Amino acid sequence: MTDNSGACFVREVLSKAKDFWFLKRSKPELSDLRDQYRFIGNIRGRRIKPSREIPPYNYSILHFYLYYCAPPDIPFISVRNSTVFMGSFRGRHYDQLHLSMPEFESFNTALQDLKGFLSEDIFMEIFRNLKNRTILLRDIPGTAGILLHKRAEEKNNGRFQLSKLKELNYNLYNLKKSMENRGREFSNLRWHLNSFKKEGHRVEAVPIHQYREEVEHLIGQWRSERLSSTNQSFFDIRSDKMAVALAHDLDGEDNVQDFHTPISRVLKVDGKVAAFNFGYPLGLFSESNVFAHAVGIADVKIPHLSEYAQMDFWKEVHDKGYLLINDGPTWRTELHRYKNKFRPEERMRFYWARMKILNENNGI
Repeated sequence: MTDNSGACFVREVLSKAKDFWFLKRSKPELSDLRDQYRFIGNIRGRRIKPSREIPPYNYSILHFYLYYCAPPDIPFISVRNSTVFMGSFRGRHYDQLHLSMPEFESFNTALQDLKGFLSEDIFMEIFRNLKNRTILLRDIPGTAGILLHKRAEEKNNGRFQLSKLKELNYNLYNLKKSMENRGREFSNLRWHLNSFKKEGHRVEAVPIHQYREEVEHLIGQWRSERLSSTNQSFFDIRSDKMAVALAHDLDGEDNVQDFHTPISRVLKVDGKVAAFNFGYPLGLFSESNVFAHAVGIADVKIPHLSEYAQMDFWKEVHDKGYLLINDGPTWRTELHRYKNKFRPEERMRFYWARMKILNENNGI
């Protein structure tokens, strides 16, 4: 099955399903984001499972738009009973399914809902026609991830088999405390901020609609330098580019409130675009006081700029009235050290689970 025929096949099957939104074009547009909000709005009257007091990092339409709608993926949203499922088909032949872990009150109930959803005829038809059939279940809360691993060890029946479980950490910060920046625990961060200010750089915040190309160039440059400095072979910057496009398209929009008011900030340093930050409030149906810091890019050749630009962005978020900030997943020691400078209030454990789709009943 070729790439194009794989995409056509998946879209054809999804078009048969009820209560499904999926992307019908190859590249998302702002109208598609509006369609996603309308689709969610139509189901608001149902008894949807409530978000927890502190919404998880993945519980937002804007998160779905950035991380599941980047071309050439085929994203979808569906509702079964009282559970909202968000995911995408991706990979060279669209033979990988990435699924965001839905909200749940009981993990056992959620697992049954998930297995029932994936066992529906539309998914079975797609799975039967794909070769490398895998599911990546993302953002599973810590306790649920441990239970999933335990069940995989204890049971040996079903359609799906757990093949890998990866631990991630999400940091939650108290914005007021971070802005005050007091005490010994913040001494390292203060040193970075003071060192940047001592250099006497000329810093200016500029509107993104005038500097989109420069911001995209900055992201590409950042990626190249990170690949070189870390000896890694791949950095996926598709969500970063999606954020740039979205921030650009929404800049000056009268109906920006329809999109739960994302915030973006571009900084020029000494006359050159050198930093881009982007984020949005968490919560599927309404805003919460928790903000997701989704993208943070800074010119690595300017010492201490990353810390300065992040605090500059967080100040704007704080001024908008948000109390807490979640700055996304941490999985590398280097990234953990960087984020620890800002002194998280809480570190939340989550998992990503890779599962195989089996032909026989010998999985979980």
